[in-house]
Amino acid sequence: MQTWICDVCGRQINEQDGWIEWLETQAEDGKNMAHGLRLVHHASRCQYNRDAVYKKGGSLGDGELQAYLGANGLMLLLSMLSQHKWDEGELLDMIQRLHIPHYEEARPFFDEAIANDIIEPNLPPGYYWQDELKAIAEYGKKEE
Repeated sequence: MQTWICDVCGRQINEQDGWIEWLETQAEDGKNMAHGLRLVHHASRCQYNRDAVYKKGGSLGDGELQAYLGANGLMLLLSMLSQHKWDEGELLDMIQRLHIPHYEEARPFFDEAIANDIIEPNLPPGYYWQDELKAIAEYGKKEE
């Protein structure tokens, strides 16, 4: 079973316990903008405080992790990207976390692995080949 890391508490999340959430605010032009995309534990203190968000005039978007997995989940995330209301970097990172093998386990060690010559990336920052992700993940296991 695949696991992920909670963006708030840093503990593992499994498919049944995961929750994707984000903030929505209105820009000056009246368009809704989404930001603060994160993966957290469902029904826990890790989630955004709904009351505090509403008091500030924002709203929340959210859904269970399972809805964002598999082919249909990838299509959902890609459709979100096409709406142009998202922070693209946040959304692209989430797509990689949920759909690219070894990305989530390697993610905490990217900078350290590069600094220690574990890999020499030749793609833009944040994008890695599978062999690089595997090498970083192995490096991370040794460091923990």
